[in-house]
Formats: sequence, C-alpha cells, structure tokens
Amino acid sequence: MLYDENLLAKCWGEQLCSLRREIGMNQKELANRVGISERWLYMLEKGFASGKLYTYECLIKELGEDFADVRSRVMKNVRLREGDNKK
Repeated sequence: MLYDENLLAKCWGEQLCSLRREIGMNQKELANRVGISERWLYMLEKGFASGKLYTYECLIKELGEDFADVRSRVMKNVRLREGDNKK
C-alpha cells in the first residue's frame, strides 16, 4: 500500500520532535550527534522534508528508542489519519 508522502513525513516529524523533547535534547545537539545539519533536522521535524529510513533510524536510536517500535507507531498514525481523511 502506498501512503501519502506528506502525511508520512509529518508523522515521522511529530515522533522525532516529541521523543527529542521528552529527553530534553535540543535540535542542535541531536543533529550534531547524528551528523546532519540542524536545518535538515528542523525540516524533518516539521514534516517539510522526508528523510531516508536510515536517517530516521539513526535519529531514533540516538534518542534511545527502538526503531521498529517508533516506525510501528508512525505507520499506525498514518493509517489512522488517512482513514479520517477518507470519511
């Protein structure tokens, strides 16, 4: 099944931002730890850009979370929102 790419990017971004804030890390610190620009992380968190799964995996692992669990939550959120949009 194909998903709306904009919605997918937005859901990933929301998860990243939420997890980062939960542990009290700022964007600059996370970006530096993973080796991406702070601007790119901002774009990912806002859902303005879509990253590769490897990028998301590196970010999620740096935040101390299990990638498979987070990916599952993201996909569940996407499916729920797509269902809401079809009503």
